Amino acid sequence: MHKLELGLTTLGLQSSRNLGLLLHLLGLKVPDGALIGLDGVLIGLRTRELLQEFLEARCRLSPVVLMIEDLHWIDGASEEFLGKIVDSETKLRLLLLTTRRPEYSPPWLARAVVSSLPLEPLRWATFAALSAHGLG
Repeated sequence: MHKLELGLTTLGLQSSRNLGLLLHLLGLKVPDGALIGLDGVLIGLRTRELLQEFLEARCRLSPVVLMIEDLHWIDGASEEFLGKIVDSETKLRLLLLTTRRPEYSPPWLARAVVSSLPLEPLRWATFAALSAHGLG
């Protein structure tokens, strides 16, 4: 909890509600009264808003690389959140790297700020060498 408080303070986002939203997102105990007046829908909405503010504030400090693997498993709320980041009017110093199966096409794929780099599957020999190196 201390690290969350420190991070929020560093980014100028410290409040009991913001701390409560992050703790709730992580499945941790929320301090009494931190989310008073918020139902489940509002908690989700406020959490996504906070995450966007958090990312924007963090990108102002220094460039950020955000890596998301297996994007094809994304849920609707997270897909909408990433779309807002891609379409943001605010120019973020952000490199968003994602991996996905070819059959999934995110709605923002055709945006001018998006580049795609299709990769071929690893050959068996390459996979075996990587596996052996990782286990060695």
